[in-house]
Amino acid sequence: EVAELLQIDPNTVRNHFKRYRTEGLAGLNRVGE
Repeated sequence: EVAELLQIDPNTVRNHFKRYRTEGLAGLNRVGE
């Protein structure tokens, strides 16, 4: 619901969450590199 409200693809949110769970904040900092 939040992703839809912010017009963010739910798959992107899931992928970022998975990356955060496996790599922590350091992994999120590398998104887009």
